[in-house]
Amino acid sequence: VQFSPDGRWLVLNGPPECVLFRTGDWSEVWRKKLTAYIYQPFGSAALAPDGSRVAYVQSPTRVALVEAASGRELAVLESPSGSPPATLRW
Repeated sequence: VQFSPDGRWLVLNGPPECVLFRTGDWSEVWRKKLTAYIYQPFGSAALAPDGSRVAYVQSPTRVALVEAASGRELAVLESPSGSPPATLRW
């Protein structure tokens, strides 16, 4: 669970999906299915300081970077060592 610094967004990441909510009316903005079940603590997501992007653990070795307002995927980062990311931060 992560709020954006300006309080505009709330992201929840945990099996089986990652969901972004607009806190003004608690409406769902987008929902992304995780590509594999993640055996690690929930909350593996981070919002950019300006609230424009979301990074979330998509699978045990992948992090997705998404545009917050639209849910458009901008990039997918693969762990070079194959180790799962424990936390995400900007």
